[in-house]
Amino acid sequence: MQFNLEDLKHGILRGNKKAPGSIIYNKQFNENDMRNNIIKIHDLRVLVFAIELESGTLGKLEAFDPSTLNEQLNKHCKQYLNEDVFYDVNENELKLPTAMQYYVSDFGGQDALLKFITQYNHIMQKQLQQGDCDSADRPNSLSIIYTDEQF
Repeated sequence: MQFNLEDLKHGILRGNKKAPGSIIYNKQFNENDMRNNIIKIHDLRVLVFAIELESGTLGKLEAFDPSTLNEQLNKHCKQYLNEDVFYDVNENELKLPTAMQYYVSDFGGQDALLKFITQYNHIMQKQLQQGDCDSADRPNSLSIIYTDEQF
């Protein structure tokens, strides 16, 4: 079997999803492709942040140890969501890197992405503890902005 970088990133790691921004609507592998069964990871969402970190946000490539893979991915995810995501408490705005808009569907939609971010972002967690969120775990009247601004 042969793989190119796009096969690994979108076919294997993202669970056979279409590449973000691709003009072709097809998934990375067709349904009969043997490569579909290579890697099955329980929560592929944390890989999005490892992929984004290695794509140039921090510019540091790290080898992952299989025995501590979940811990390493969670560390990368938390790092990304605290360094590259900005929550302005006063304006009630969540600023996400533009690249994240391409992965919203990997999380099951905007509200699911927000709930996921809240698990890792220390400012969002503080707002939850203070009761500044409604029953859907979404801060009241939160605005989500995608930007290339650095925080």
